[in-house]
Amino acid sequence: MIVRGIITHLHVTPLATKRGSTTLSAVRVIDDHSRAQHGGQPGSRPSPTRYEIQFVDSKLFQWSAAIQKAFSNGDEILAYAEDEIRVRTADDGAVTLIVHGIDLGHSSQSAAQRQD
Repeated sequence: MIVRGIITHLHVTPLATKRGSTTLSAVRVIDDHSRAQHGGQPGSRPSPTRYEIQFVDSKLFQWSAAIQKAFSNGDEILAYAEDEIRVRTADDGAVTLIVHGIDLGHSSQSAAQRQD
């Protein structure tokens, strides 16, 4: 699946696993659905969708260093994630979709917009 939105929080934390220690990078993203939608009622907009995209450092990828170096809060991104989705509900009822990240990149849409 592809997740599009704006980064609201980056969090990096060490993990102890059966195979040794590694690092988890959690990228919180909000998709406020502000882009044009087809087939919706005029003037209506769905509620924002909250995602947490999780990247785990491995022998091939050191996501923790790369993500912290390349991204910051407020960046608009496209994230490639596995289709498996977990749901976490906060005490206030807010729902966050948790997905395992495959890759993370900048969205080119903002750069392509004309500055009239």
